[in-house]
Amino acid sequence: MTSPLFSILVLNWNGEHFLRPCIDSLLKTRYTNFEIIIIDNASTDSSVEIIKSFSKSVKYVLNGKNLGFAAGMNSGFKAARGKYIVTLNNDMTVEPSWLNRPVEIFENNSRIGIVCCRQMQSLKPDIIDGLYHQINPDLTITPVGAGELFNPVNPAHAREGYILSANGGSSIIRKQLIEQIGGFDENFFAYLDEVDLCFRAFLKGWKMYYCSSSVVYHFGSASFSKILHMKYYYREKNRVLFLYKNLPYSLLLRRLPLLLLWELRTFRVFSFKCKKPQLYFKSKIDSIMTLNNYRNIRKTNLILLKEKGILFKRFLKRPLIYDLE
Repeated sequence: MTSPLFSILVLNWNGEHFLRPCIDSLLKTRYTNFEIIIIDNASTDSSVEIIKSFSKSVKYVLNGKNLGFAAGMNSGFKAARGKYIVTLNNDMTVEPSWLNRPVEIFENNSRIGIVCCRQMQSLKPDIIDGLYHQINPDLTITPVGAGELFNPVNPAHAREGYILSANGGSSIIRKQLIEQIGGFDENFFAYLDEVDLCFRAFLKGWKMYYCSSSVVYHFGSASFSKILHMKYYYREKNRVLFLYKNLPYSLLLRRLPLLLLWELRTFRVFSFKCKKPQLYFKSKIDSIMTLNNYRNIRKTNLILLKEKGILFKRFLKRPLIYDLE
């Protein structure tokens, strides 16, 4: 087995409380051929000083403004030298052996483009933060297992296999895939950007794979904890973009009652949890204003999706993990 270089990208924005534990855990990785690149999105706290204190062990990219997850990671892709590129949030820590199995998976199958780690909660390490993504009957896209106790005999938790979409906060991406289809769609800024990337990869014939033995820990929404309403804004805006870019109107119409029910629930969240009902309407207006940019992309994607029709229908059902070989 060869030892290809892994580039570990850590995106940071005002994450001074998380950076040291994150970097310290990465430096304990048992797989030895890796580089760490911290991407800072114009932090105003002590993040840059912390990053520079690790200058003998890590590289860094200092952006002039907060580019969000998508564009921030894209700036890191340009600096990455590895055959495989890890995308991590700043509030992550990792098990020392987390890269051991992924390198085997990649090196044994050249069509696997993305490997997804098992993402657990930092404060409750037996509880799942999110394993990989599923498309629900109402066409929302959510992490599998979130909030559940990890069950080693539950196939959805513990089985290795092919999935439709990985978690962006702990994905490992083949650089060749990025070179072919491009990086993250920067219109997404944050949230569902990884789902969009995985779906584009799926349409191009790449495979996504869940590796349950690659374990990382996530504190959760560290960057958006003080502006939670913006998390919901980006999720809703990007959900509309994803649906328009990738799914046929026939499917949307069949699921229309469930889609409308989701809209009612979402408006309630914006109104009562966030106390910003106007932000719900802004998310819709901003997404609609962007749709024209995707008209030609949608046509191409629907042609590709038709070619993948049987496989896509399988991913819409259960089980969630498949052996496609």
